[in-house]
Amino acid sequence: MAEAEKTDIRKFERFRIKTMSQLNNTDVSVINVSKEGMMVSGRIPPDQSVLNIRLKINGKWVEMKGARMWCIDNGSSQSVLMGLCISQAPPEYQTFVNNLYLETATQKPIEKNLRKAKKRK
Repeated sequence: MAEAEKTDIRKFERFRIKTMSQLNNTDVSVINVSKEGMMVSGRIPPDQSVLNIRLKINGKWVEMKGARMWCIDNGSSQSVLMGLCISQAPPEYQTFVNNLYLETATQKPIEKNLRKAKKRK
């Protein structure tokens, strides 16, 4: 893999969340999300070039399209970890991820200041 390709793998910050989602009408657990993808845990849906992804945001089901990029056995006979690339997402999803980014961006300076204060003591 070329050096330029390595830097493009994780373009966006990921945010840990715990919620349920669906891949092709199969329940999965969402572990993290980013602007262009998510990591889920669940049963592997049949191989398809396009996955139908449903995620509940603010009590409303949001429909997206995506593809499975990778799959790792997590030691459970019932589920695997999967990385999904989202190819089509509505504005609600982008707003949801942007709000997660804003929440963490505002917390980081506070956490840094607390660590500095603890070191001074």
